[in-house]
Amino acid sequence: MGNDPVNFMAALKNMVATMQATAKTLGNQAGNRNDANGDNRSMMVATFLKIHPPIFRGTTNPTEVDNWFQAIERALQAQQVPEDQRVEFATYQLAGEAQYWWQGTQRLLQHHDAAIPWDAFRTKFYKKYFPNSVRTAKELELLQLKQGHMSVAEYTNKFEELCRFSRIC
Repeated sequence: MGNDPVNFMAALKNMVATMQATAKTLGNQAGNRNDANGDNRSMMVATFLKIHPPIFRGTTNPTEVDNWFQAIERALQAQQVPEDQRVEFATYQLAGEAQYWWQGTQRLLQHHDAAIPWDAFRTKFYKKYFPNSVRTAKELELLQLKQGHMSVAEYTNKFEELCRFSRIC
C-alpha cells in the first residue's frame, strides 16, 4: 500500500464491505437461532423476567393492587414490550388466586386468538381487585381526613396515599 492515498482508500472500502458482510451473516445466524427456539417472543419473555417484575397473587388491599399494576406498567415500558404482548407478559406474573381469576377472565376476553388489549385487561383487573365501591370508600376517607394526633409528615403521607385513589385529585 505504501503512502498512496488511493490504495489506502480502496483497502478501507474493502475492509468496510467485509465488516458489513460479517455483521449481516452474524445477524442472520442470530435470527435463525431465535426461529429454532420458537421465535423472538420467547427471548423477550426471558429478557422481561431478568428485571424481576413483581408477582401478584391477589389481594384486597388497594395500595398493593395499585402498586403491582404501576410496577408492571413501568417494567413493560422499560423493556419496550409491544402493545399487543403486554397482557401476555403482565399475566405471566399472576400467581395463585389471581392466576385462576385470569384463566376465567381470559376466556371471556379472548376472540379468535387475537391479542387482548391492555385497556381491557386494566379495566377487568381493577374491577376485580379494586372495585368502584372500594374506590368510593377511599374517596370518602380522603374527604373526611383530619390531622388529629398525626404528625404533619404522617398526615401528608396519608393524604397522598388516599389522593392517588381519588378521581378528584
